[in-house]
Amino acid sequence: MKQFPDDINQMMNSPEALKLLKNKEALMAITQSPEVQKMMQILTEKSGGNLQSVAEAAMNGDPSKLSRLVSEASQNPEVAKTVSNLSKNFQK
Repeated sequence: MKQFPDDINQMMNSPEALKLLKNKEALMAITQSPEVQKMMQILTEKSGGNLQSVAEAAMNGDPSKLSRLVSEASQNPEVAKTVSNLSKNFQK
């Protein structure tokens, strides 16, 4: 079982991620990609339909629930690939 908790926690708690979470235009651009849309569908399922409240908490400075959710969802190969790609973009 492949796990990503360190990568995800670093990514979600990075200044770049926190800045991005507050930039609605940049978030909208990212969410338009097919792989991110598929990941969002999986995250919605994993969150029991509470993805919006998890995302709102992240946007308000508490990314812990979103980080945990993405970590759990990363067991899915499609999500793992998307998270890896996003993580690489944050490191640029």
